[in-house]
Amino acid sequence: MLYKELNAYYNEKPGRFNRVLYVREDIGLRELGCVLLTALRAEFEHLFMFTVRKGNTSVNYVSRILMDDPLDDYVCMNDYHLPDLGSSFNFVYDTGDFWDFSCEVSTETKEIDGEKYAYLLDGAGQGIWEDNRYSLTMYLNGLVPPERDYEDDEEGIYLPWNLPAEKFGDFDLPLDMQKETDLFDTSLNTNIQDYLEQDDGYQGYVDMNFDYGEQEVYDPEEARDMMENDDQFLLATLASIIMNQTEHDEVIREVFEELCEEDEPDRAMLKILKVYYNAMRPAVFDETPFDREEYRRQVRNLIGKNRRS
Repeated sequence: MLYKELNAYYNEKPGRFNRVLYVREDIGLRELGCVLLTALRAEFEHLFMFTVRKGNTSVNYVSRILMDDPLDDYVCMNDYHLPDLGSSFNFVYDTGDFWDFSCEVSTETKEIDGEKYAYLLDGAGQGIWEDNRYSLTMYLNGLVPPERDYEDDEEGIYLPWNLPAEKFGDFDLPLDMQKETDLFDTSLNTNIQDYLEQDDGYQGYVDMNFDYGEQEVYDPEEARDMMENDDQFLLATLASIIMNQTEHDEVIREVFEELCEEDEPDRAMLKILKVYYNAMRPAVFDETPFDREEYRRQVRNLIGKNRRS
């Protein structure tokens, strides 16, 4: 089987967070995304995409779910393979947190006696901190000391929930590559199989009814009308999105549940936005006048972004 060397560098700190792999030269993009996420120790809780820049334009290879309401530069990744990306591209995981990696592919091929999708060779940095890029960014930029071993709700600083870490500096400990490759080899096929089954089984956009917890498939025209004119629908959808993002934070869930009980949905949406944009921590709400339509617009934008993340 022929393979190519692929180097993936985290754009924020490429020297401190990266992976080196051999990948099949003809690997499909869905499988390639699973390879990268497995190597980066992600939990597959969000979508991923590949971006290829061509001059002043770009092409984004995305999953089927994002093709329900695609942007102009979206292409469904399902029928594309590594050669379609060229020698360099970006790999993005979780378009909300936006874990952005620059990837370089060797022009030379290597023949390996095996049929694995990929081989993990080397790397630096513990892995992706799920739903917690803010804390890692603070650490990587020297705003959180490596010896710190405690969390802080007010600052919004947390240790990773998906990786073992007693203190923030554990992110930079040298990787035990034997352990990493063993974990990679035992997890990869299952991760690919689970992802493909989920992607192939996708039947169209499904939203959650916030009041009753029942799934409803919305007619696109009806959903667009509700997005424009129904504040109660906007509030329910916004709260559902953010509460899903904060499933591990009981304090924030209680804040949103309390806000959703307000009589005025537009006022509740304003407060939720203020919490969201204050690092998703409780904020002091002022009562200054606000432009209701402007906040409705922000809510619609946030809902649209999270449907694509």
